[in-house]
Amino acid sequence: MWSIRLASIGDISRNNKKQKRQIIPVQNPILIGMLQASEEQTADYELRNINAKAIKKQIKTKKPMLEKIIEKAEITTAIQIHPKYRHISRYHAIIGLSQNSLYVADLESRNGTYIDCKRISPEKPEKAGSLQTIQLGGIKEDNVEIKAYKKAEKINALLVAADYKNKARKTVDTEISEIKNALRKTSTPVYIETLIHEQATKTAINHALKKAAEIPEDQIFLFYLNAHGNKELIKTQENTDLSKSYLSLMLNSIKAQKIIIIDSCHAAAGWQLLEDNENSMIFYSAKEDELSYYGNFISEFMKKINEQIEKRHPTDLKSLEIKIEKQTPVRKGNKSVLLW
Repeated sequence: MWSIRLASIGDISRNNKKQKRQIIPVQNPILIGMLQASEEQTADYELRNINAKAIKKQIKTKKPMLEKIIEKAEITTAIQIHPKYRHISRYHAIIGLSQNSLYVADLESRNGTYIDCKRISPEKPEKAGSLQTIQLGGIKEDNVEIKAYKKAEKINALLVAADYKNKARKTVDTEISEIKNALRKTSTPVYIETLIHEQATKTAINHALKKAAEIPEDQIFLFYLNAHGNKELIKTQENTDLSKSYLSLMLNSIKAQKIIIIDSCHAAAGWQLLEDNENSMIFYSAKEDELSYYGNFISEFMKKINEQIEKRHPTDLKSLEIKIEKQTPVRKGNKSVLLW
């Protein structure tokens, strides 16, 4: 399963405007262009249903060379770009699927269609990879920029909860169950390993993270850590120190898409070595100088996740905004990681 997100639109003066995050599943081919847009259109782009036969007839009339590309395409959805973006053609490009791969076809547009800044030919649709960027109308700030996402093959979750003070065992159990239940509601196969209470030893955590380094890049690794600690380390169940610097290096070795959730006092402190790269999203339950309270953060976090999952819509973790009393959650990450 694939989806796209229209990230930004720029005009011919290179005034580039980021767009509201909207994940668009690609089921049937999607036509992109100005179409019949008028100046009365208020948004920079609109997602609309179209008459497939009528649109194909218009395209064939204006661009007969494209007949082979569009003859079997069941085009029922279009992204209509506002006419003020004149460098975008009326019928600019089509994005669709073939044998579970995402393809982009340029419809003889005036200013071209690109995949990661490489122009594609109107004569042949080109394959786009997950996390690649599709650019319409140029490769500078004046283009329409679209991000491509492929559904992860599997979610691998490692849930760690070490309460060596034994003050909140029931709350910890409830929070772990909330995460498990949410993951099992997704449409993606899930493998869950839990290290809680007496299982959450330094040796067991080390072993699980080393094993996670073998997870392929087309899968997701979700790491949840709930533990006591300070700005530099966390405490395992046997009250052993585990430095955040060491954990950072272990997490950096994992090449899969990562969702990292740290739920502890001073949660955001001490992770300077943790790479904030293009395939990870990181959530801290509290700022560096703040305490974190059991039952606060993860309950609100999973509530937001469940709201999206129940809509049967891809969940864009980068769009999540978590607000709770007494503490300030922190989110970091350069790319969207999607839960389906």
